[in-house]
Amino acid sequence: IDFLFYDYAFNRAYHYPIFIGMAIITYWLGIEGFNRKNDVVLKLKNTLSPKESKQLNLIANKLTGLMQNEKLFLNPDLNLKILSEHLNEKPYLTTKCLNIIFERKFSDYINSYRIEELKLKLKNQSNNKLTLLALAYDFGFNSKASFNRAVKKLTGNSPRELKS
Repeated sequence: IDFLFYDYAFNRAYHYPIFIGMAIITYWLGIEGFNRKNDVVLKLKNTLSPKESKQLNLIANKLTGLMQNEKLFLNPDLNLKILSEHLNEKPYLTTKCLNIIFERKFSDYINSYRIEELKLKLKNQSNNKLTLLALAYDFGFNSKASFNRAVKKLTGNSPRELKS
């Protein structure tokens, strides 16, 4: 505007308060953004239709029955694809069921069954001769690290405390 209408009639000193104000606002926005970086801005909530809810509950019932009756969790090579094939469902529906109905990830769900079965075996006195690692391999864990991590995450105790 100064260039078009006033032919640079205004002195540059008149612009300094504007530039200082813009700099203050820029710094303030940056600091506020940095301070709020961990705040949840938008949380999506899963809303299910009655049809979806019924379908997921049916899958959950089949899944629970499969775990309790066939003890699929003992398979060390168990993955989402194999589990979905046993359920005759698509993998994304199995994952959705685990996330929404059971509120767990696939690995946590399977490991919880493995650890519960391990606890039952540890109550039997004849199994005290076996090491925890041997029992862990028998119940489907692939490594010592995955066993230790799962026990710590799901029970809050170390594997040694689990045995005692």
